[in-house]
Amino acid sequence: MRYIIIGLLVATGFAANADVVDTFHNVCMKGLGKSQETERAAKAAGFKRSPISDVMGGYMGDKAGETVQINIATRNSWECAVTRSDVADPEELRSRFFNSLGLKTRKAQVSARVGGQRYVFKFDTSGGEALVVYQK
Repeated sequence: MRYIIIGLLVATGFAANADVVDTFHNVCMKGLGKSQETERAAKAAGFKRSPISDVMGGYMGDKAGETVQINIATRNSWECAVTRSDVADPEELRSRFFNSLGLKTRKAQVSARVGGQRYVFKFDTSGGEALVVYQK
């Protein structure tokens, strides 16, 4: 998987209790596989659309130190990622992410079926922590 994020906007002064795993479920899993539904979920969660979205051909929003990207410069038919700046214990976050999905793995990427469709779930630590789901 390869995705590019240009002009990433991250708000400062985020709340310490904000949880990126909850955001992933409230946005990416709520609109799973459907870009418009995922974008509606992002807006409902308080994310504001970034001007870079129009250039990149998708939705990109930020809120409270987290960002959401939906189909931003990707080859996949659908993709959603929630990112956050570096956390103190990335391994703990990786474990919570996959456990919240009912997936037991020590890997950073796993393929699973949801509602009869195959998705790839990925924990990416390049430039912060990203919780990603995509469908090819």
